[in-house]
Amino acid sequence: MSIPLLVTAMGGGEFSFVRDSEVFFDMAASRDKDFVVIDGAMHGGTPCKPCEKTPGQYGNATRNLFDLMQRWMEQRF
Repeated sequence: MSIPLLVTAMGGGEFSFVRDSEVFFDMAASRDKDFVVIDGAMHGGTPCKPCEKTPGQYGNATRNLFDLMQRWMEQRF
């Protein structure tokens, strides 16, 4: 792939697949590429409640993911 690429990984839960996302990022031929881990988000972008040390700690994980994607796209398209 050689077009702008945003790879996101969810940093919460036991099935976050962060390493898999790093591999995809490293393999991509795109010059314009970014790799971001969303802290406290589970696969699918939802908050990881079992990961919280205080109630609601990751309640904004989904919003953070979509805000990031919006800003990234607005900068490029």
